Amino acid sequence: MALLNTGMITTFHEWVKLREADLQQQQQFDPKQIQVKPVRWVMPNIMKESGEITRQASALGMKWQELMQAVRQARLVQLDEQTWQNMQNTNSNDPSLSWQKVTTWKHRDWRRIVQAFQEGGTLPAPIVLVHDGTPYCLAGNTRLTICRLLRVKPQVLMVQA
Repeated sequence: MALLNTGMITTFHEWVKLREADLQQQQQFDPKQIQVKPVRWVMPNIMKESGEITRQASALGMKWQELMQAVRQARLVQLDEQTWQNMQNTNSNDPSLSWQKVTTWKHRDWRRIVQAFQEGGTLPAPIVLVHDGTPYCLAGNTRLTICRLLRVKPQVLMVQA
């Protein structure tokens, strides 16, 4: 209804059509049909993720400049299970995680990530910060979530700060 009030959708009928199309897309997605191919993990665009890095630096009481310097020095590594299980700021380690939940996400590009796995494409690596012995997802929560559902161990940009 919020879109109806903003003028982006002019009629209730238009809103209903958009909602029906969205529900149909959700119903068409069948995770059993996914044939996972290896993806190529690449360095993430740090400037594109700077908002999340800034937010997390503030939440952890860290200096932004120091965290950014640590991010620039980080390397891509395979994410190990223990780090993943203990990671904060992610729902990829939630035991109730399911495709049904993911397909309802409106503001996350999960379909693009699934497509990369189906085609053997390229994805920017999630960014993981280990701070005071605790791992945090700085960026890439949706990528981590899709990896968990597909049972794929991702490469991540591992930041120590």
